Amino acid sequence: MKKIYSLEEIALKVRANASKKSKIDWLQKEAGFSERQAEEIYSNIMRVYPIVRTASTPKNLKYTVGVEIETSYLDRLNVARELRERGLNVTGGEGYLPYNHEDSETNYKFVSDGSLTGQQPCEVVSPILKNLKSLKTLCDVINARGAQVNSSCGLHVHVGAANFSYDDWRNIILNYYHLQAAINSFMPRSRRGSHWCRPIDDNIANEIQNQTNCHSVGAIQSAFGCDRYFVVNVMAYSRHRTIEFRQHGGTTDFLKIKNWINFLIALIDYSRAGNRLEGDIIEIDDIPFINNAQKAYFKARREEIAARA
Repeated sequence: MKKIYSLEEIALKVRANASKKSKIDWLQKEAGFSERQAEEIYSNIMRVYPIVRTASTPKNLKYTVGVEIETSYLDRLNVARELRERGLNVTGGEGYLPYNHEDSETNYKFVSDGSLTGQQPCEVVSPILKNLKSLKTLCDVINARGAQVNSSCGLHVHVGAANFSYDDWRNIILNYYHLQAAINSFMPRSRRGSHWCRPIDDNIANEIQNQTNCHSVGAIQSAFGCDRYFVVNVMAYSRHRTIEFRQHGGTTDFLKIKNWINFLIALIDYSRAGNRLEGDIIEIDDIPFINNAQKAYFKARREEIAARA
């Protein structure tokens, strides 16, 4: 019996990074449409959700990065085997590792996570990355093996922060606080105020704003009540020497992950250059540190998410 694909599954396939011919062929052979229907569906989806790509990530990242991808339906055994065949180091493929905070400079690991729902839930944790080549390989493999995400899943990005000054931290947090409305517009509803990624509220922002005589990351952490479950997790610094961004929705799409990493690096650079937003940013077009191609990408994401509501 031929599988019946949902509209969202069809849209994701049509918007994937592949040729038009291969997508039309898929719509006919796999989804069961006629040639004329396939052409019309392809044209309509591309009109509503145009694929907008940003400039490619540099060969080597400016900061070290670590990524945690929460998934369901992950065929760990075969994924681990295929990743090893492609030259990646993997631990936990034969069985879940218990959830842990140990960093690795070489190995991807599969760990359990009690917050995830669905069948075969798993959190895939990257090693410390200096570029995104192996992450692209990981995404290719787990997508080919049918990995999925649901509303319980998130994407967490750690950025190396060992050399950040107190002022760097302060600017990053306050700038993210002022950007929350714009960022929320291209995040799924499950990532706007979730227990696992609570927003930076006025009390936190005001306390950090008023820390005129403090010079330690500990003062920033105290403003968050030493709690890590915020859109920006400052507690990660104590264990990993990173700043963690927890708001992005669960995804195994490399393009989405890469563009979010690029956004975060641009935000960090803007903040470390001494820039501080003076008020809330509502519109994506008003974000000062991303270029027009990036703005177009996030506006397309905003429209895609709004269409799901």
